[in-house]
Amino acid sequence: ISSLITSGKLKAGDEIPPVRKLSRAWPASHVVIQRALARCAQLGLLLRCQGRRTVVADSGRIKANVFCKNIFLVIEQTEEEAKSCDFASSHYFIRLLSGLQQGMAASGVVISAVTITGREQQKNFCLQLKKQPADLILLMRSRNPEFIRLIRKSGIPLVSVEPHLPASGCLVIDHDEVTAAQNMIAGFMSRGCSKIAVLIFNDHKKQTNLRLQCLQAAAQKAGIYISPDLIKMPVKRDPDCLSFVLKKLFSDTNPPDSLIISGIGNEVLTSAWQKSGINIHPVTGMYAVDAQNAPASFAIAIDGYDFGKNIALYIDNIFYKKQKNFSSGTFHLPYSFINLKKHNSGAGK
Repeated sequence: ISSLITSGKLKAGDEIPPVRKLSRAWPASHVVIQRALARCAQLGLLLRCQGRRTVVADSGRIKANVFCKNIFLVIEQTEEEAKSCDFASSHYFIRLLSGLQQGMAASGVVISAVTITGREQQKNFCLQLKKQPADLILLMRSRNPEFIRLIRKSGIPLVSVEPHLPASGCLVIDHDEVTAAQNMIAGFMSRGCSKIAVLIFNDHKKQTNLRLQCLQAAAQKAGIYISPDLIKMPVKRDPDCLSFVLKKLFSDTNPPDSLIISGIGNEVLTSAWQKSGINIHPVTGMYAVDAQNAPASFAIAIDGYDFGKNIALYIDNIFYKKQKNFSSGTFHLPYSFINLKKHNSGAGK
């Protein structure tokens, strides 16, 4: 809301749509949106009028230096990802964005999230930076060196988060894959799982191979052998292709009791399960980015909230508070897991 006002897209006197309409446009609950509106009114950005109307306040009413700090969170995605909206609408990303905003709130930093698809949008975004500059750009899942070059040309400091492409000359923030793999395997073992299968999208990226190696090493350390026959790396995110792979995995008389899925979104995964015709609960446990609809008794996923909050605290300390030198290099942050089956019913991590 604040970025729409400070950028001029919402002008003084413009009416803010009702909460129920905003909740359809944004992935947030009525309570969250009501709190955001109340906070904006408190800061002088909005006016509450008679008849329960809320309008944008005159710029003279906005408190000085309230929103002088701003960061763009840019998600670079492919045409395929844009069509399916898998990542931008995923449980993981919504939680990550919430953690980032919460972590930066105390310092008065506004996080504006933008999805970028294709070279035309990349060029337009960099042109927009001249009119609406930011303190910092967090670029998620970068895969285009030319886009990175254009951002650097703007002179705005760049942080690459979860890069799909090796990034040099800027600060890189990524997951601690070794610890994550160990925690994941330990979580499966604590629930009695002993035969693990892996279904990982083969995007030919270094990070994907590293993740698989870490999983195999963690399993071996825990005394579990992941058979090569149970490691499937499809090259297409296609429901028909994935349903065939799932059938192959679970057609054996002694099928795996747990399944680790990486690089495949919830929508495609759900469709693949339906097409496979596999009975409900073929596995005890499952890991996936989004696995709410997984046919498993428990489904764990990375909790993006903690990762986002850790990014916010780290950036706040080194960039705004200058506690450390802001320079290039790679920094690995820990993350926690959440049981989506319990989370959806209100239980904890």
